[in-house]
Amino acid sequence: MKKNKLELYAFGLVMVIGTFSTSVLASPLMRLQCLTESGIKSESLLDGPNQQLTIDGAIFKFTEIKNDANGERLFFQRTVDNSTFHAALNISTTPIYLDVNNGEKTLNFTCKSLKA
Repeated sequence: MKKNKLELYAFGLVMVIGTFSTSVLASPLMRLQCLTESGIKSESLLDGPNQQLTIDGAIFKFTEIKNDANGERLFFQRTVDNSTFHAALNISTTPIYLDVNNGEKTLNFTCKSLKA
């Protein structure tokens, strides 16, 4: 059930973003170019069918969708050497926001979508 919801959600996001960029419509993948206020750059790929978000080559697995005051956000998680990293992707806004947390520090990115 959760997988189907993510796939439908990702398809819906492609449709919504497609209103801004018709080139995104053809793919269930969404490529993101992200930047922090301090200038840190990141490349990400949202892969709805495989339920994962790849950030600079690191694969995060989908965990849940949450609705809150910030909009609808997709949550992802990655564990390496007993350290857990979290990513939250808010695509219900323009620009797109990506937050990555290592348990101690959070990086806040502003992203734009590109054709995957």
